[in-house]
Amino acid sequence: MTAAFLDRGWLNEIVLAIHPRLLGQGIPVSPDLLNDAVLTYRKHKVFDNGLIQVWYDVVS
Repeated sequence: MTAAFLDRGWLNEIVLAIHPRLLGQGIPVSPDLLNDAVLTYRKHKVFDNGLIQVWYDVVS
């Protein structure tokens, strides 16, 4: 679903959460994305449990 919104230009912000856990197999954020999305960093927040949230603006 994210890919369809990005491809149509309907998203202006992406927020990613980075958890302090490594997975055996990676999971693509958006495997069906037709074009690369250019993002610019806006801010981040670090939580006591090690979680990090990162906000990006979608440029294109």
